[in-house]
Amino acid sequence: MREHKETILKDTQGIAVKVAYARIQTGQLAGAVEALEQGVARLLSSALARSDADLTQLQQDSSELYERYQQQLQAVNIAQLFYQNAPEHIHEKAHTDWQIAEKQFNELLTEIRQLQGHEKFLLIATDINTVKQVSQQQALIYIFFTEKGGYALNVFQGEIQAIALPKLTTTTVSEKIISYFKAYYERGENWSNTIDTMTTWLYQTIIQPILQNIPQHAQITLLPIGALNLLPLHAASDSTVDNKRHYVIDDYTFSYAPNAFSLQIARKRPELQPQKLLAINEPHPVKANALPICTVEIQEIQKYFAQVDIFAHEDATRETVKNALNNNYSVIHFSCHGSAEIDNPLKTGLLMANDETLSVQDFLDAKLNARLVSLSACETGMIGAKHFEEVVGLPSSLLQAGVACVVSSLWSVDAYSTMFLMIKFYEFFKHDEDNPAIALKKAQKWLRHATKNELLRLSESFPSITQGRIEQQLGEYFPFDKPYEHAYYWAAFYVTGE
Repeated sequence: MREHKETILKDTQGIAVKVAYARIQTGQLAGAVEALEQGVARLLSSALARSDADLTQLQQDSSELYERYQQQLQAVNIAQLFYQNAPEHIHEKAHTDWQIAEKQFNELLTEIRQLQGHEKFLLIATDINTVKQVSQQQALIYIFFTEKGGYALNVFQGEIQAIALPKLTTTTVSEKIISYFKAYYERGENWSNTIDTMTTWLYQTIIQPILQNIPQHAQITLLPIGALNLLPLHAASDSTVDNKRHYVIDDYTFSYAPNAFSLQIARKRPELQPQKLLAINEPHPVKANALPICTVEIQEIQKYFAQVDIFAHEDATRETVKNALNNNYSVIHFSCHGSAEIDNPLKTGLLMANDETLSVQDFLDAKLNARLVSLSACETGMIGAKHFEEVVGLPSSLLQAGVACVVSSLWSVDAYSTMFLMIKFYEFFKHDEDNPAIALKKAQKWLRHATKNELLRLSESFPSITQGRIEQQLGEYFPFDKPYEHAYYWAAFYVTGE
């Protein structure tokens, strides 16, 4: 379903933004929101609608159409799976068969919509009333850019406000992102400086104008459009009078979403008490560097759960973990290596034993029912560049698979600071009314301000070999220094979903 639709997407990328911009100019703010909502993450919305369809009424009204729907949906899924795994010599035929199955499925949907009371069956065009309904609990802020400048559309409790962002032009965004990723792939000290430069620019150009009319301590869901998804908007910062950095997460709680429709579906997930944990602990053998700190991370996290299943090292194979995902865990935690395939996002994933990748595609094929998935690994929150507006990546694939909330990262992270961050995240998560966004914000703030003494004190319960490694890493710092204060150590992580 996904790959052959990409040919259509190539011709429509950017249309939603252009329509939204034009409607803002004529005062049609509701129409601008609808254009963005219906024009981004369309493949995700389609998949979510199919998985969320309430078939009870259809079964009562027409058992024959209900049976045909189930059969045709299964046929489409089988054809899709066969195409995705087909050898080269039958690849083209498999693609044709998949398109035929999809065409037959859409014809059946048209037939179902002729049935009285089912006129809108699986129609996913989100209207402004749906967006306003979702916005009752927190502000939804769409952010986009054009050649002429950008806009933010703030939807909160039914009210819509347009905020002009004149410096957010396509040219400027492109230049900033190219410079940002050049420094990232070169690493070194320049990468830390680039993060500071980027977070300052994000504050001055985007976040400061947006927050002027939002009360402090509000919970905000950001819906950045396109390439803005690659940037740490939640870590925007400015300098205080004493030349310290002030980050917006000190005053607000941020999360992200591909669109409001995905949030609406996430809120419909069954209320699951986060008691059952599946943890993936440093799969190996792999060619990547060893991550012995993963074991300590999971040992500390598991004490917050009544039931824990751990797949560690050689047992954490791709096939074993894939099968385990469907066992109704309320929380799933990956502590391992990860990497992003920007040009082929379906291959972005997590490194399992024997150097096999648990990919975006694997999660798209899974059936989960989890409150939370944490990806304690590198680059797990990067989206693909092939179709920016589709927001293809691990977080969106997990939302599609049935997860309400995902914690992931925007860059390659430090193992030790990440371990401390995750330990505190789960501590706050279990004590903060099951709110991952608030828990992550508190954990990030704690890590920023934690002194060397506090970090060593927390590690006193760790195995002696781990304590030694931490003392070695922190050796150059004085007792009251804050080793992980810089945004590099904590700002990569963000929350997607509800």
